[in-house]
Amino acid sequence: MVKTFAKVALSAAVASLSMTAFGQEIEFGLEEVVVTAQKRTESLQNVPISVTAISGELIQDASIRSFSELSAYVPNFIVAENPVNTIITMRGISIGANQSFEQSVGVFLDGVYLGRSRQLRIGLFDLEQVEVLRGPQGILFGKNTLGGAVNVRSAAPSVGEGLSGRVAASFESDNGEYFEGHISGSVSENVAMRLAVMDRSVDGYLDNVDLGAAYPNSPTTDETIARIGLQWEPSESTSVGVRYTYSDYRRVGSNTVVPDFGPTLVDSTGDGIRNQPFVPDSNALMYGIMGFLYPTYAPTASTRDVFYDGLSIGGTASLDGGNGPERPAGTDTENHEFSLNIEHEFGNGMTLTSVTGVSQYEYKDGIEADFLPLEFIGRSDDSEFDQFSQEIRLASDLDGRFSWVVGGNFVNSTQEIDRSVMSDGTFGQPGVVQALVGLPSIWSYSPAQLAGIEASFGLPA
Repeated sequence: MVKTFAKVALSAAVASLSMTAFGQEIEFGLEEVVVTAQKRTESLQNVPISVTAISGELIQDASIRSFSELSAYVPNFIVAENPVNTIITMRGISIGANQSFEQSVGVFLDGVYLGRSRQLRIGLFDLEQVEVLRGPQGILFGKNTLGGAVNVRSAAPSVGEGLSGRVAASFESDNGEYFEGHISGSVSENVAMRLAVMDRSVDGYLDNVDLGAAYPNSPTTDETIARIGLQWEPSESTSVGVRYTYSDYRRVGSNTVVPDFGPTLVDSTGDGIRNQPFVPDSNALMYGIMGFLYPTYAPTASTRDVFYDGLSIGGTASLDGGNGPERPAGTDTENHEFSLNIEHEFGNGMTLTSVTGVSQYEYKDGIEADFLPLEFIGRSDDSEFDQFSQEIRLASDLDGRFSWVVGGNFVNSTQEIDRSVMSDGTFGQPGVVQALVGLPSIWSYSPAQLAGIEASFGLPA
């Protein structure tokens, strides 16, 4: 509400101001920020939590496409994507690069828990608001929220609104193309629907200087998201919301470079100071051979250019290109997210809420584990994930002397990961080696057989 005062006092914070200029009344005021950080709708000023709330309008205007881009707008919040995982760090708390680990910062989409890193590769699109809560949130949000929680709310249709829509297109650097659109409106007196679609493609920002590379730029990205929402209000006190989101994220090429193949500084005296250069014998031999066979290899090793073939032995078959066991390095991740939110307000002001969620994803990864311009070591991962969750809570009215929330949450999830690591001892020349020694050219190793092999080549386990 805007109030008019006969006298105006200047201060550091002005809640509202009304003035008349040239016969017109001009009103100024601070817009109230409404959040659901405490499992109920309330003003941000009344929430005793460190919260950063970013509206869907700002996300749209600033062209924030992903969680990693969102982290640039939130203090103490970092989201990094590597070839195998997406890791959230909040106030220095995070997890390792393991696909089976759940995050230490919980992410919730329309109230449904998204704990696995691959679920974070759903792009930020057609949203109402994103709330980043810093600090432990286990009381209201449950497990795996030691570092904090990210509460994402998709844009919802409004019962009673007329038909509306939006179509937008943009062209970005690295031959990027972005298209999105939505249509929303009421289909009956108490039912509204919303349909939104997004498609994005962009070439890689890293130049591959290997003339025999599968792709001259990496990583190239193609992303498609579709979301449908249904809102039903059978009475003034009851509302039912249904959301389904489909996402397909495809990346060809690695988004990681090896910036320097020089010595690694290690602590040789135990005083905590890394001052002793160390090069594993296997690395010295490998990169010495590469420097001899490829004269341009060493100069580019210390730049942001990449110098490898871009193929992974046994890599991702669903990505374009590649023959036989040699397939492009990259990832193909498909997500399905479903939520059912039912809310009923009783006559005494208490509110009963039920949130049912079904989450599924499947991904295929091809990882070029050697980062070399020839076929040597490759890794292939296939994974499927299924999750069902159910939350029920009862909240009191905020107008009373005391306010409270009581409820329970159930989550059941399963994940399967099939991994194979393959080594080509012929460096891409199987016919020559087999003709000379009569041995197979490609060996496949199980995880149990890999103990010590990856470490001997300076590769992550």
